[in-house]
Amino acid sequence: MKERIFALLQRIERSFMLSIAVLPVTRSVLGLAIAFANETMITSYNL
Repeated sequence: MKERIFALLQRIERSFMLSIAVLPVTRSVLGLAIAFANETMITSYNL
């Protein structure tokens, strides 16, 4: 019983670790998207 609970907690921990590891990449992509959607950027580079 104790081993099953421990295994479940390890699976939950791994899922949290993956989501936290992906956050910096998603922030970078979001920052680039916001920068390119900026009206000044669009008019400057004729996008």
